[in-house]
Amino acid sequence: MSHETSGIVSRRFRAPQQDGELLAVPPLGDLCELAASNRARIDESTSLIDGRPLSELRRLSRTSIRTGCANHEGCAEALWYVTGHQPLLAHPGVWVKNIAVSRLAARCGGVGVNLIVDNDILLTRGIAIPRGPRNQPTLAMETFDAPGGQLPGEEARILDEALFESFGDRVRARIEADWGYAPALGSLWPAAVDVQRQGGGLVAALTAVRIELERRAGIGNVELPISLMSETDAFLHLVRHLARRAEAFRECHNRWLAAYRRSNRIRSRSHPVPELVRQGEWTEIPAWTWKGGDSHRRQVLSRIVGDTIELSNGQSVFVRFSAQPGEAGLEPLRELASRNIRMRPRALLTTLFSRLLLADVFLHGIGGAKYDELTDAIAAEFFALEMPSYATLTATRRLPIGPGYPGAWAERHLSQVELRSLEFNAERHLPGGSADPRAVEKLRLISELRPLQGQTLRGALRARRRDVARRLAAVEQSLAADAADLKIDRRRQRHAAEQKLAAHKVLMSREYAAVLHPENAYAAWVAQVSGELESKSAVGR
Repeated sequence: MSHETSGIVSRRFRAPQQDGELLAVPPLGDLCELAASNRARIDESTSLIDGRPLSELRRLSRTSIRTGCANHEGCAEALWYVTGHQPLLAHPGVWVKNIAVSRLAARCGGVGVNLIVDNDILLTRGIAIPRGPRNQPTLAMETFDAPGGQLPGEEARILDEALFESFGDRVRARIEADWGYAPALGSLWPAAVDVQRQGGGLVAALTAVRIELERRAGIGNVELPISLMSETDAFLHLVRHLARRAEAFRECHNRWLAAYRRSNRIRSRSHPVPELVRQGEWTEIPAWTWKGGDSHRRQVLSRIVGDTIELSNGQSVFVRFSAQPGEAGLEPLRELASRNIRMRPRALLTTLFSRLLLADVFLHGIGGAKYDELTDAIAAEFFALEMPSYATLTATRRLPIGPGYPGAWAERHLSQVELRSLEFNAERHLPGGSADPRAVEKLRLISELRPLQGQTLRGALRARRRDVARRLAAVEQSLAADAADLKIDRRRQRHAAEQKLAAHKVLMSREYAAVLHPENAYAAWVAQVSGELESKSAVGR
């Protein structure tokens, strides 16, 4: 289905500000219907990827994924609700998406899937925790492993086993000592340790913590690492489609990227992504490649030689395969894994595959939803179709360490206003007020000085202006001297307010890992999402 694009459709989202608040666009109760509508749009589409209809590739992608369903064919035909994130100990606004896809699948009779983005670089091996006391709290980084360099997640291994195994106990002890409650991490971390002791990597260990928490809450989804998704035939068909038309895709991508930056007033040349490049006869596609165990990902460049597509990492060709669309000719791509060569999608390719060939509804957080303004525009032109609609979901859940200092900003603002007033109108704060002789003299001098300003004066008039200004300054200095103690007091008030503001930021952050909350909090999140879905679904029936 062709789709005319009129430009980037810019959306504005704001993270929920109140504790317990949920942001869902569209409402959760509308997503069953939205999934069915998206499915119909794909089934009716005449667009082809690598010579095959979207609906055929979608079925291929699903039948290659183990869902755990008793009726595998039935699962492939069901409505799929998909979300995804890096395998980190993320904040509740991220984990609530996993709750939602699980509840949607149960409510609407479908399948919930979580994409484990294990191809991204793991930048940190720890989490930030708040340390007391409450009036001057600080952030501390508690590490679960030794620094391991900037490795893709699927390559990351646990380096310091003792540090890793003690992580749950260390965090629990600190939270209990400072804040008087037990975080869920203490009872969940043994799941990560079990994976580590069985030889699992860092991604598997961290994922086990979330899965254990979900299991206790009675929910769960199909867990699909990007590393496995990237080896499905459906994904390889999409790669060949892009590689065969790499230059057309690059031009489309870069044109809409420029439009996105203009629309969002972005000057950075790397945000949200860099431009795809052309190097002689080679054209970049949105993917990474590296050899297993490498610490450096490289770009993927494509060129066509006769009827053959060659892919290079910028230094050497790592695969050659048929440029002809269809089922045949994918074998060299299938063999990459056996050659210990990784080829993984960048964010754009991940979301293209997920929304076109996997999900009936994809649930984004705010960042992903904003980024997909670009994806929608590119896909509308390049694939000649309107992308299936996605949902945006996040939540704010704060740790039980508050309530913070909600009045601190007003206190700081008031002290700032009064300091400025003391600087320029000290008489207003002195006992005599406007009746003080110096205040009366100040007003008279200002009145005398006003007509002498803003013009070029010479001789006597210039001398007179200088004399009036000198006397006015002397009066103001005299008033300011009497208000010096008041200024010291207001500066103390401002400093105290600034300390409260700093404490408030630590106490009321929404970014703390979900596992730092009490374990029973997760059940409340599940109940909230379920209630939101049920109540809104009931209205729609």
